[in-house]
This record gives sequence, structure tokens and C-alpha cells, in this order.
Amino acid sequence: MVTNSWSILLSFFLLTTGYAEKYNDCSLGEYYKNFPNDVTTWNQDEARNNVAAWTISKHRNEVPNVVLPLGEGDIFEALMTLDNGSLYGMDNSTVRLFFKDVFVPAIPFSGTAWQKEWIWPLRRAICEDALDCVGKDLSDLHNIRPTSQLSKLVRDSKYFASCDLLNNGGGCMTPAEDGSNTTCSCNRAYQPPESQRGEIARILMYMDLRYTGLPNGGDSEDLRLADCPFNAPYDFAYLSQMIKWHNQYPATEQEMKRNELVCSDYQGNRNPFVDYPELVSLIFGEPLPDPAPGRENYEVCDTLTTSSPTLAPNECDLIAPGDIVFFLVNSDGGPDSVAFWNYEETPGELELFLTDRPWDGSGFIGGSNNEEGTVKLIVPKEGIEAETIIGFGAGKLGGSWLPEEGIFSLAPNGEQIFLYCIGARNNPVPLASIAYGPTASQNTVADRLQDRGAVVIEGPFPNWIYNGPTDGLEKLQLQEASKNAANWEGSNGRVTLASSGNSVALALAFLGMLVAAVLI
Repeated sequence: MVTNSWSILLSFFLLTTGYAEKYNDCSLGEYYKNFPNDVTTWNQDEARNNVAAWTISKHRNEVPNVVLPLGEGDIFEALMTLDNGSLYGMDNSTVRLFFKDVFVPAIPFSGTAWQKEWIWPLRRAICEDALDCVGKDLSDLHNIRPTSQLSKLVRDSKYFASCDLLNNGGGCMTPAEDGSNTTCSCNRAYQPPESQRGEIARILMYMDLRYTGLPNGGDSEDLRLADCPFNAPYDFAYLSQMIKWHNQYPATEQEMKRNELVCSDYQGNRNPFVDYPELVSLIFGEPLPDPAPGRENYEVCDTLTTSSPTLAPNECDLIAPGDIVFFLVNSDGGPDSVAFWNYEETPGELELFLTDRPWDGSGFIGGSNNEEGTVKLIVPKEGIEAETIIGFGAGKLGGSWLPEEGIFSLAPNGEQIFLYCIGARNNPVPLASIAYGPTASQNTVADRLQDRGAVVIEGPFPNWIYNGPTDGLEKLQLQEASKNAANWEGSNGRVTLASSGNSVALALAFLGMLVAAVLI
């Protein structure tokens, strides 16, 4: 339903395609007046340092991610201008959807309508946890586009690449669900529409240049576009593919107009790779040759050395804290059982481990103590789709765990349980944990899980189940709710999936996230 405020806003878009300027120094000549006539006279370091410093210094305004009521002075309103159909010769009451490459009504938006999408994904170091979801990297309009909710979910946080590269037959779907005919979605990578590949390349290069992790960068980690993305989640791939797309698909008139509008009407800075295409080879160099068919990384990554050992991150390294959360544990009244809920697809052939051994900050201790132990699950080749109940002795694959070492046996009077996998450096990576019992303490939670992925319940019961809210919550809100001990119900009797008043709602949580997707 369109309220009066929405009516006013819609009338604005129907009546005019002109918008009030915030900064009057955004024309090409004025904005770059201090640049040399020929930027190729700079060497690589001069080009990167000078252009980055200028781009950061000119980023003078931050558009709020969310303002109530929605669509008035926030990113949604900005996208209705920047991606307005009138820039493409379409009706000015529409917006262009990324990935799907169609035009839809600008209003309504959010909820079940179009969403905002971060091209450099939120989970790749922009918004790793609720406390980090602030700053200019979150609200940078050069990096945000409208898209459909299904395209957003299919694309997820995957790298960008052609589907015939670096996937080793990784379950590709052509075209991608809710994508244009030239899209493709694989386990590791997403191939965007041909019409958007150059634009995406320049967006990612801008993010690499703009966000350096330095104090003057604006509440940001050091984002890096790379061919060997060793440092997850800060690295994003693939640089060579982006250089090729930049060269193959020059900026369109619409991309250039959008670049100027972001500067003049909102942020005060431009994407220099749209304005100076030659800066790409100057700053990023030439692309690597395509990897051989069947490879999952570029050949150079096998021999690349740094000051510390580096290996290409495996699927384990790329699972973020909170992507899997506990929601049920039984330690009395029958066989032990534990259940989890996965917010994201769990990769095929990943080895998951469940242990009741304590964590010492870098690994699990007590290997010779047979009163504690570890069990292992090898995820089926096809993977486990998102929003699935999985577990040990309960849920999907509940009977598929095998002994790894010691004896995995839960103590009714209190226990701490970890779910983990093994990273590329042969290191255990905690994914989720639950501690229950009178002596349960936050002090025993792994650092990686302090903000998300762990629940600590100080209570006397041996059996626990999540019984908190699910309907209408976004992913971040659900993750926060699942770690709140007040949302857990303890029992001396055995708890089952049917024990929770929210068991059905939990199975429908995915729909609730779609309906309420505002922040992400």
C-alpha cells in the first residue's frame, strides 16, 4: 500500500528526472583539475597512492543505509535516482535491476520487491558482524545496485568469474536463477550478464582502491581484489578476470552518468576507473593467462610466497561465524543429539567436526582423554542447501557421523560443544559453539565466535532447544536472537524438533528473512 509520503515520492520521480546538486565540483574538468594531463606519466605506486588519496579525500558524505520511513533520505531513495529507468530510455518510475537486467517499478521496494545489493559483498569484510555494519564502506553508492531478492540470494558472496574458469565443474547453472540469459551460477563463482561485466569490474577496482584499512579510509578493512584470495574475507576475486572485463566492456553512457550523479548529488567522489580507463593497467598491471581447464586457482597461486605461509583458502575458511548455529542439544534421557541450522549452503565434501574438547585459543586440547572426543561428518557431494536442519543424532544426516577420536559423550551437568572444520593451513576453524550448565562462561568461547555463532546458557537443565523469535527477522537479527540465552528453553525431559513452539516457524525462517530484508 502506497502511503501519502510514498505518493509524494513517486510523484517526484514521475514529474522530473533532474535532482538537486550537493557538490558543484564534480564535472570531469573541475574534479580532476589537479591531475596531470597524462596520468600514465605516473609510475604504479604514484598512480595508486595519488588516486586513492584523492578519491578518499573527496568522499565527503555518507548516505544512511536505513532511514524511517524507508525511501526518504536513505540508500533506497538514492538508488531510485541513480538507477532510474529514465537513464536508459525507460519510464522514470522504474529502476534497473542488476543481474536480471530488467526494469521494474521503483515503488514498492524492499520486502518482497526489489532489494539493494552490495557488489563487493557485505560478508567480504564490509559487514562481518553487527558492530562492523557501519561506515562509508557500508553505504558507498558506487558499490550498491538494485536487484531482485532471488538474484541476491543466488549470487550471494560468490566471486565473479566466467563459468568456464576456476570451477572444476562446480555445479554450474546456466542461466543463473533469476538472472539474464548470459548469467551463470556455480558453487564458487557467479558470471554476471555480459552487459554488466565491465561495470562490475570497475566497481570492484574502485573498492580495492578506496578502502585501504587506514584511519583516513572511513571505517573500513583493507579490501583487496586478488587472483589468489588467501586472506579471507578481505580478499575478493578474481583480479585478472576483472582486468579483462574492464578492457572488453568500456563504460557506457549510463555508467558515466551514474558516476557523476553519485559525486554531485550524494558522496562527492567519482570512480576514477570509469573516467580514466588507462589507470587500470597502470595500477593493477596486466591480467594473468587463464588457468588450465579443471583448475580451481591460477597456477601462480601454487608458488606464491609471502612473509608467512599462504595457501588458497578452502571452503572451510570461507564460512563466516554465524552461518551455522546450534538450536538443539540433548545430553540426557536417551542418545546424545545436537542440531544446527545453516543460513548458507554448506559446500559438498566439506568435513565437519563436532567435539566436546575445550578450546585453548588455537586448537582443541585433551586429545588423550577418552571421556571427551570428536565425531566427523563428510557433507555429501551435492552439498546441503541453505535453511536446512542438520545435526548429530537429529535432523538431516543425523546418523552419518563417524568417530574421529576419543569418545564424544555429552555431560548432563554441563558441557561446551564446538562445530568446526579444517582450514587450508590445516588449522581448526570454529564455526559455532554452545555451552550449557551452571558453570557455562563466555570466557571459553573462541575469539572468532565472540560476536556471532556462540550461545552460552547458564542453567541447570541437561537438554535445551531454541524457542525464540524467527518470523519476520533478518539474518543478522536471527543470528543475534539465537545467541541470546533468554531465547532458549531447558528441560529435564528430552527435547525434539516438535518441542519448540517455533519449530515450524524456524523451517519458514527463510521466508521471514526475505519479507523483512532491509539492512542487507
